[in-house]
Amino acid sequence: MDFLECKVCHIPYDEDDHRPRNAPCGHELCTACIRAIIKDDIYMCPKCRQKHVVKVPEDLPVCFVLSDVIRAFKSQNISLRKETKSTVTGATNDEVCNVHNEAIGHWCFKCQLWICVECLDSHNILAGCSTATTTKAMVDIKEKQSKNIDKLLNIFEEDTKYLTCKSQELKDKRQEHLKKAEQYGEEINKIGNSLEQGNSYKEKLIESGIFLLTASTPQALSERIKMTTQRKQILHSWSVKNLRIDTPFGLRKALKEEKDVYAEIIIKNEKRHAKLS
Repeated sequence: MDFLECKVCHIPYDEDDHRPRNAPCGHELCTACIRAIIKDDIYMCPKCRQKHVVKVPEDLPVCFVLSDVIRAFKSQNISLRKETKSTVTGATNDEVCNVHNEAIGHWCFKCQLWICVECLDSHNILAGCSTATTTKAMVDIKEKQSKNIDKLLNIFEEDTKYLTCKSQELKDKRQEHLKKAEQYGEEINKIGNSLEQGNSYKEKLIESGIFLLTASTPQALSERIKMTTQRKQILHSWSVKNLRIDTPFGLRKALKEEKDVYAEIIIKNEKRHAKLS
């Protein structure tokens, strides 16, 4: 029942996009193929090559004779569609066309099909189709595939270089952070030891204050004042020393954005100790 299928795409006629329509020359074609062939409001019949002014497929009349036959077949639940893997004519293998049983000799770049000489006119007439002989097509396909492979390999090389550099950068940063963490640990231990020493000096000064209050003779008072003065000087020296720490992670660096406030604290602290001396 080849008369019930489009002579270009070889798809059975239906009442939708493949509805049969008559050209003024008398040849019928499906709506989809007519739409694909129309260019600049001109439709060239693939059968007789006559040109007609047609803007859209709907400008051509429906072939009601074929439509009635199709409707009758449908009412009897008879399928008109062929069992084929492709909706466009071409070879299902690399040797023979599945429609015309002819040896293939061309390649359609748009449809990605090997086609025979009989298929060639149909593919050339469809808008957007581009064909070439088997020999030329094979050369073009191989060249294109080789270029695609080279392009992908170049992209892979660039990505590999980037990821390698990024990995090394992260390793360097990790090493830097580990070194800083070690320095922070040393600084924390240093400050902890200093605080422990300062608390010891404080306790001794408090003890001296108690001794002053319990002195019962002038001689005992003089000795305890002397001892208290020494302990005040020791605590004063400790305070000044720790407020002036200038290590890479010391207080001076921590307070560098507030150096005016820091300097004021130092001055006030020194004045306070001077008054107590």
